[in-house]
Amino acid sequence: MEIALIDVGNVLLDVDFHKFCSKAAQIMGIGEDRIFPHFCSGPLKEELDKGLRSPASFLEQAASACNAGMNYHELKECWSDIFTLSNEAISAVTHLRPHFKLWIMSDTDPLHFNYFQNRFPLMRSFDQYILSYATGYLKSEEEAFRAFAQDPHNSYTLIDDKEINCATARRCGLASVHFQNWSQALDELL
Repeated sequence: MEIALIDVGNVLLDVDFHKFCSKAAQIMGIGEDRIFPHFCSGPLKEELDKGLRSPASFLEQAASACNAGMNYHELKECWSDIFTLSNEAISAVTHLRPHFKLWIMSDTDPLHFNYFQNRFPLMRSFDQYILSYATGYLKSEEEAFRAFAQDPHNSYTLIDDKEINCATARRCGLASVHFQNWSQALDELL
């Protein structure tokens, strides 16, 4: 069976961390430039995405690193409200469904996953979900793909916007499509 492992961020959903940084700066009363390095990248974000840190602990620790107070509820809401559904993704999923089982494989955290599951019906239509916070592995780590590589019954193709993730999948014996846009991805897949 052919299974497509589809990334979420900037593949199915457009992601805008600047939107979060702008709102968080207003909530915490600090400059936007102090928000991104503590919340949107680095070790705290990786711990959150790997399920090693709870969302509450992540938000509290990141705010503390910025030397800023925090309103947890407001910060949680603006952390999640960074996604926009790509209309091309809806059409692409429709085109892929007759040819592949469709699984989501995403480096994500529970707050983001719950938000986009509740907000976008398309995100509830997949056959399975492989999420970094549940597996403990990011797609840049070979361990994320080991079980797929050992499966003799199915073949897997990763569709991801990050070349490092595609390269890791290929090293583990999976096919991959380095996503640029849906037209290019569908040409490579079908």
